[in-house]
Amino acid sequence: MRRVLTACVVIGGLSLLAAACSPSAEDLLKDGDTAMRSLARSTGIDTAVVNKGIASEKMLLTRFPDDSRADSATFVLAALLDVMSRRQEAADTYLAIVNNYPTSRFRPKGLVLAGHLLEGMRDYRRARACYERLIREYPNDDFVTGGSARWLLDYMELPPEKWSVPFQADSVRAGSSGTSQPPT
Repeated sequence: MRRVLTACVVIGGLSLLAAACSPSAEDLLKDGDTAMRSLARSTGIDTAVVNKGIASEKMLLTRFPDDSRADSATFVLAALLDVMSRRQEAADTYLAIVNNYPTSRFRPKGLVLAGHLLEGMRDYRRARACYERLIREYPNDDFVTGGSARWLLDYMELPPEKWSVPFQADSVRAGSSGTSQPPT
């Protein structure tokens, strides 16, 4: 009986110690923010910082799924995954914003970025679904009102051999001029 009581006290103490030593939501968010800031100010990718940001954002979403900043953390996680060329995981994470956070301000951007990634991976069916949903649910979004969503849908209708410039998601995110027009 004494051994059982001692074991319970030890296990309880270890649980308290683990909880006290585990990072808070603020600490985890800070790691993601640090990773994003490192990308903005450096010419190269500090993979250790970005991977720590990815791990921290994932931990935050697992440990604090109801945190009011979970949608923002999901957006940062998707961006960091994209930077590390984990495109499928990034696209799925952008779509998680759309599916899990119905009031999030990141939903339209999540649809646009998921669509770009999916198109770059030649998953045109899912990319098209993203753009169509964006047009349907966010008709006043800049990407819709500026015509980009409709243009991409029209462009995807053409067979790839008729494309004047092969579409690459990286060129769109990198600030490509986007001057190519689909053939008429």
